[in-house]
Amino acid sequence: MALHQPSGRRWLGLLLTLLTVLFWATQPVAFKIALEQVDPLTMVWVRFAAGGLAIGGWMVWRGDLGTFRGRPAAFWLLLAIAVASLLGNFVFAILGIKWTTPANSQFLFQASHPLVALGAILVFKERFNRWQWLGMGAIVAGLAIFFHDGRAGSLLSGGQHYVLGSAMVLLSALVWPGFALAQKQLLRHLSSIQINGFVYGVLAVAFLPCAKPSVLLGLDGAHWAAVGYCILATVTAYLAFAGAFAHWEASRVASVCSITPVFTVLAVALVHHLAPSLMRPERITLLGWAGGILIVSGSALSSLMRDRVPAGPGGAP
Repeated sequence: MALHQPSGRRWLGLLLTLLTVLFWATQPVAFKIALEQVDPLTMVWVRFAAGGLAIGGWMVWRGDLGTFRGRPAAFWLLLAIAVASLLGNFVFAILGIKWTTPANSQFLFQASHPLVALGAILVFKERFNRWQWLGMGAIVAGLAIFFHDGRAGSLLSGGQHYVLGSAMVLLSALVWPGFALAQKQLLRHLSSIQINGFVYGVLAVAFLPCAKPSVLLGLDGAHWAAVGYCILATVTAYLAFAGAFAHWEASRVASVCSITPVFTVLAVALVHHLAPSLMRPERITLLGWAGGILIVSGSALSSLMRDRVPAGPGGAP
């Protein structure tokens, strides 16, 4: 099977990746607020249902549904992997964030990005130069420091379910690379809108029996806003993420996404400053911020440093 190759428009890929980071960094804050009044499975369903309706309507209007006809078995296997991986990711992630802090959930989820980078090397034959390996090492070290600092702060704050929540988020991180890599290969046949429209539609139907849509009718303004932002972030982030894969190597996209928890901490601090009753601040020490600097620096090295000589097919553009 021919493998997907990025277009080489790396600055567009970087811009789409940063847009993904923005929404991924801020949506755990909205999750935490929404889960005060909405159960986890209803939150999963409403995001897929709203996203599926919006994208599905666009696909029907454009006549894109015929794109799925006559596809080979390998195509449907990739779609099945994408659906199953994203289903597991969303369920474990939203159960985990109920019992841990937004920043801690993001720290743990970063375990998925080295796996995506490794998958890109093994499956798509992408190549890491010495700067990328150095950057990935800095990312792993920074995440370990940042997570240790966040864990200490959570336990000091009396987080009784921290271990359970952390385990759930870690499971979500381990299954998510299946979606990311399957989606990248599917970009040979479909647009990012078509892929996400199909996946969202299937998962909206799958989660409907578990959801309680009537709960949404009793929400106040702040919690409606939180649910609405979760929907917006879900659709926009995943479309931008797929678009980034179309133009840039998966390993570099994954490296940039590793800075997400740093921006989550900043988002939590901003919400706490504006509305202290909605969100408690994260407890980050100087050691934690040192880890954050390592993450950002490693991400810059892994994503922006290029070989002096073109790497050829599958390598850096």
